[in-house]
Amino acid sequence: MDGYTVDLNPTSVAASVTSLLSTLAVTISILSDLPQHNEEPPIESLCLQCEDLYRVLTDLELIIVTYAKHWASLNDPHLQIPLDAMLYTWISDCTLTVLGLQEKAIRLLEGEDQEGDSVHATSEATQCIDESEELKFDHFSQELKVHTMDMQSFMPIMKTDLDDFLKTNIAQTNFPLKVANNEILFTNDQYQGDLERLRAALYGLSDEIKAAQAQLNKCSDSFPDEAKDELVLFQQDQSTSIKALAEMLTNNGSEWIESMLAGKMTFQEFSGLDRFRIREYSSIYAKFNLDLRVSAAAHTLDWNRFQMMRATVGELNKMLKAGTGTR
Repeated sequence: MDGYTVDLNPTSVAASVTSLLSTLAVTISILSDLPQHNEEPPIESLCLQCEDLYRVLTDLELIIVTYAKHWASLNDPHLQIPLDAMLYTWISDCTLTVLGLQEKAIRLLEGEDQEGDSVHATSEATQCIDESEELKFDHFSQELKVHTMDMQSFMPIMKTDLDDFLKTNIAQTNFPLKVANNEILFTNDQYQGDLERLRAALYGLSDEIKAAQAQLNKCSDSFPDEAKDELVLFQQDQSTSIKALAEMLTNNGSEWIESMLAGKMTFQEFSGLDRFRIREYSSIYAKFNLDLRVSAAAHTLDWNRFQMMRATVGELNKMLKAGTGTR
């Protein structure tokens, strides 16, 4: 990364980083559920490497979203955003690595990859790797290390560029912040409630809940007859979640007023939702969906896991002020 480009759309870049963060969070959750294996490095080490990358991506997201805010607020087509053209390449390569690692972890968890055996690249996420190469955990470990170190090397430069950019443009915008000692310090809380990132997290959660509805239909035969009513109620609660998410993601000004008068979520409450907590719910659902896939294949059901998810969807609906939650 050694030059600027005016062709990078910071809003698009920010969306890519946010998507990668969500994918990485799901990958960490899946890795945490894996049993011990004979490959190196150990699962614990891989999780730590993923967490290191997650922290770097969080810093990157902070910078890119700041540029996106200024870019949108100034509405100047000639505004030069100091982002290197190679950033897209780094994000793309990093995404391929994370998706490849996630695919291998899922295969292990589902029992498709025997202990100590390797998985060959078969998906779009890993098709760029030579078919003869064995994709062991060490391969992904090395790539995670390279991605993290590369971005850590450029992060001080990117923060300095951001500082210079803000000194030039801060008078024209409403997002005061500064960079000191290589740390971005915000002087207000508006960034933390950034609606674009919050919406991305909520859309991701909605997709996971919809996937759970579909998976439950596939494994409904695994439910004992006396539990079929429980399944119906649970799916109704999930439908309530999906409906609430759809409303808050599409509401306009007058609809937010109607929502407030109806005792549902206000816009102020919506903008104050914790996106990190939303991502936690997405990770929980991603793991649940994986369990359901395994259950459907084995024609079994983890009843305790199902009961835990009933409690989880109740908590979620309470947070979203969606219906009455679980019954």
